[in-house]
Amino acid sequence: MKTIWDFFSSVKVAVVLFFLIAFFSILGTIIPQVQPPDFYLMKYGETFGRVILLLQLNDAYHSVWYVFLLLFFMINLITCSVKRFKVSWKLFKKNPEEVDPQRLPNTQEIKVKKDFSQLISLLKNLGFAQKETSQGLLFYQDKNRIGYLSVYLVHFSLVLMIIGAVVGAIWGFRGNMYLLEGEASNQVVLFKKENPLFLDFSVRLNKFIFEVYPDGTPKEYISNVTFIEKGNNTVDALIKVNHPAKHKGIAFYQASYEEIPKFNVKITLDGKTFEKIVDPTLPVEIADRYVLILEAYMAHQGFLVAKFNLLDQETGEGDEIFAIEGKPSEFKIKEKIGKFELKDLAGKFYMSVLQVKKDPGVWLVYAGFLLMILGLIGVYFLEPKTLWVFLKEDGEKILIKVGGMAKRDKSGLTLKLNELIKKLES
Repeated sequence: MKTIWDFFSSVKVAVVLFFLIAFFSILGTIIPQVQPPDFYLMKYGETFGRVILLLQLNDAYHSVWYVFLLLFFMINLITCSVKRFKVSWKLFKKNPEEVDPQRLPNTQEIKVKKDFSQLISLLKNLGFAQKETSQGLLFYQDKNRIGYLSVYLVHFSLVLMIIGAVVGAIWGFRGNMYLLEGEASNQVVLFKKENPLFLDFSVRLNKFIFEVYPDGTPKEYISNVTFIEKGNNTVDALIKVNHPAKHKGIAFYQASYEEIPKFNVKITLDGKTFEKIVDPTLPVEIADRYVLILEAYMAHQGFLVAKFNLLDQETGEGDEIFAIEGKPSEFKIKEKIGKFELKDLAGKFYMSVLQVKKDPGVWLVYAGFLLMILGLIGVYFLEPKTLWVFLKEDGEKILIKVGGMAKRDKSGLTLKLNELIKKLES
């Protein structure tokens, strides 16, 4: 049992875990996160791509092993703190009056021929407290005793941040929501999961605002949305890049947008000609029997190229149509032959892509950062330091013993003791 405790409370283990977490965090920053598996195989090659997927480096911060490292590091911090806390607490509670004047730490000794009361007055003016002993007068000055415990505040802050990260990884979620103007949705397409998540409220995109610079490059895109509760209670919000909106603990970020075209098409079928406007979001009915679906589109060498699917709802038969702008083509559904023409671009509209994120552990992380700042202030600016001065009459002279104790700043303590002796001698 002692061997297990020593292992978990080992500083060497803490250092190894820290560097492992830092190393994989760097990989998680360098490697693009939450992309389709094919992305990694194409970008990094077959071998390294499969290593990335195997080690879950495609979503490093939510991987099982990363959560395990964080939990292991948290256990190590707790055991290290418990193991060493007893010594720190003893130093914190130690009464400076209980020191043996004959065994002061870091003692320096001088004899001066001065007035005893003058030395007492000087030490009191310097902020020293006084205690009478059977051997003489003991003076002490105790500063920043809380510094002995500051490091444990840093440890506790790290534990809080780790708990917050684990809570967010397990009970939080991230995904995208796709919205068209005027439409509402409560569906979130989660990263790395096949099944979507349905929120208990809907988000309606009232208007998508897209602004560009004079040279045509995007300047800003804004989603004007309304959060709709089941009881028809609504909350309006603007979502901008780097200015998310929050509702019921869920954050909505303006991630991107998609420009969706509308095409003018002409179809001749059953001796009749139909002119329709088609876009990728909805199928278009023709003559109450046929359905036309736009499946893919692109611009190629200055021409619009698109792939359509025309389906006969009565028979279930259909045909794929590959169309080039301005060039009529034929299609065939069973024995019927028709003509199809992609005329031109009728217009375009935008789809807003919102990144949806819920992180129930974020407040623990924020609290951890705040406590870490306070703890580091204590560690680096509140150096525990105790000074002692012992005065004893020795014939015509006065014996002065000066001693002190500091947690880390030994050279600073020596300078302080030398400075104190000079003041007592002058």
